[in-house]
Amino acid sequence: MAAKTPVSDWRIAALCTRWLGLASSFTGGSLTLAQELKRIIRKDSSAALYLGLPGHDLERIVDYMDLVWAEAEKRNAHRDPRLLSHVHIGTTSLERAAAFYDAALAPLECRKLYHHPNEIAYGKRGPELWIGLIADTEGVVPGNSSYFGMWATTPEEVDAFHAAVLDAGGTSDGSPSFKDGNHIYSCDVRDLDGNRIAVLKWFDNPPSIP
Repeated sequence: MAAKTPVSDWRIAALCTRWLGLASSFTGGSLTLAQELKRIIRKDSSAALYLGLPGHDLERIVDYMDLVWAEAEKRNAHRDPRLLSHVHIGTTSLERAAAFYDAALAPLECRKLYHHPNEIAYGKRGPELWIGLIADTEGVVPGNSSYFGMWATTPEEVDAFHAAVLDAGGTSDGSPSFKDGNHIYSCDVRDLDGNRIAVLKWFDNPPSIP
C-alpha cells in the first residue's frame, strides 16, 4: 500500500491470499470465519490492539485487500475457464513435505500461499498445488499412471528445479532433456512420498540441437 503497487500486480494477490490462509489457521481452517475477521475489523476500531497490531489501520488494509480480490475476479471474468483448478497430493509428514517443496519450487518462483495444520498451498497467481496430510493409515500410494506437471519459463529453470529436488532428497525419473522434436525441454522427478512430478518448458519454434 505504501509503495502504491497496483492492485493488479499478481504478487499483491498472492500476498492477500496468503493473509487469508494465515487468518484461517486461527479459525480451524474455515475461510468463512476468516472473512468474518474483516467484518470485525471494520466494526471495532480497537481490533488492531486485540490482534497484537497496535497502531495499524486494519480497516484501511482490509479495504485494500477487497480491491485486490475484486480486481482478480474482474480479470478472471474475461478469461476462458480452466479445465483444472488445482492439484492435490498426499503426504505422511507435512513438515517434511513443506521443506521439500519450499526448496524444489523456489527455482520456478512458486511460493507458499497458504499453510494450514493439515495442508499447504503453493502457486504463482493462486493456490494451484495443494499438499495435504492423508487420513488413512496405509501411507501414500502414488498413482502408477498419473502425475502432475508444471511450467518452466526457461530450460535453465528446469535444470535448477531438477537439481533442487535432488538436493532436497527427491529422486530423478528422467534428467532434463529435449523431447518431442525439441518442442519440450523437461525432467521427471519424485518427491519424498513417491509422487511423480514433471516440469517442462515448451517451444513453439523448437531450437536446433546439434
